[in-house]
Amino acid sequence: MCRRAAKAPRISINSLLRCLANSHDTSQNRNINTRRASTVTAHKSSNFPTARIKVPQSFTKPGDKSVPSNCSSPNPITLLRSVVNGQKAITASNTVPDEVDVLELLDKCRGLSEILMFGETDAFEETEEKEHNSEAENDEGSSTSSLLNNLEEESQRTPDNLQISHVSQLPIAVRETAKNTLIRLVDSLLLDPKIFITPEMLQAYVRIQALLGAPERMPEIFHLYAHKPVPSPNTSPIKYMTPDPKSLRNAIPTPLADAALDSAISKHNLPLALNIIDTSFRAPAFPRAKLLKRAGPPFAAIACLPVIAAAAGQYVSDWQNTLDPSTATWMTVAGFGTYFGVTGTIGYVSLTTSNDQMERVTWAPGLSLWKRWMREEERSAFDRIALAWGFRDRRRRGEETGEDWEALREFCGMRDMVLDKTNLMDDME
Repeated sequence: MCRRAAKAPRISINSLLRCLANSHDTSQNRNINTRRASTVTAHKSSNFPTARIKVPQSFTKPGDKSVPSNCSSPNPITLLRSVVNGQKAITASNTVPDEVDVLELLDKCRGLSEILMFGETDAFEETEEKEHNSEAENDEGSSTSSLLNNLEEESQRTPDNLQISHVSQLPIAVRETAKNTLIRLVDSLLLDPKIFITPEMLQAYVRIQALLGAPERMPEIFHLYAHKPVPSPNTSPIKYMTPDPKSLRNAIPTPLADAALDSAISKHNLPLALNIIDTSFRAPAFPRAKLLKRAGPPFAAIACLPVIAAAAGQYVSDWQNTLDPSTATWMTVAGFGTYFGVTGTIGYVSLTTSNDQMERVTWAPGLSLWKRWMREEERSAFDRIALAWGFRDRRRRGEETGEDWEALREFCGMRDMVLDKTNLMDDME
């Protein structure tokens, strides 16, 4: 039976939930044995593997064991209703919400996003369309009849020995509506002034929006992560404290920034990718965090070197009788200092001048070695953008044209970088 194309009406969250619930009630009245038989037949004849969705582990319970693979996937109707109600309860509250409640809600959003993105969609039978049409006319009226005509049966349960966990059978139109609703819900949750964005919340947000393919608000969330006023708990009315954007705790972790950048590149949105770089790798807290985490241990070792050298010199002077003990001690200290000073300098120069990881974006001449090392993540991000926007064939590199490419070249020049340096290109030595 061919479906007649119709203009999709505007669908509210409540009508979407009622439509999904009606579809769920209708599917429960069907014969269970018939549904199991049809499910087994469909999976045996399918050429594509079935997506296995596991219930995501909660951030607050890292020790919990994951759900076995032969368990049925969560009901999207229940998850969507729970997420919407939870978001309304948190945003409508006049007090600072508990971090555990927000993390649990984001965990449910992540599970629902996995269901919406990896769900299956089967063709309708004519009898099912008639049943949904009649229910739409009786319950919802003409405003939601087109949505009910496109609703599909809930995911059919399979025997446990098949170890198949497949999700509800949702049509593309309903899935897109639910996905857009989930995107707006997660954005509004972290934009709420009462919610302080923690690293766990930021990680959950990036994973959800990257999975749903909606990175448009990530630069704004990254900015709020460092600049959003901190609400004081147990205050009425709520009092807010001004955070320090340069604090080490406000630095965006590199894996999250890379995931956000990959999502922007997949959308082929150059301004969005540049904004993600500015709010993550260019943020004032990022170089401080990198300096502490990566340069802190070597600096600590250098600070302890004189003490170690003095102890070693004293030990060596006790085991020789050729030189004066004090002379032997100072010679040993000088040897230690010379050895570690020379080798450390060579290692520092080799680390800051290495360019084997560079593909198309390199540093401009005159930039200090220290700044090159501190801004390596930023240069690597521009390199990934250039590889995504340019030709994949190495022989055609340098032939790119267009507004985006010229803007990227100019932007790299403003950041002390060079796009497609001539003497580093193939056959241009």
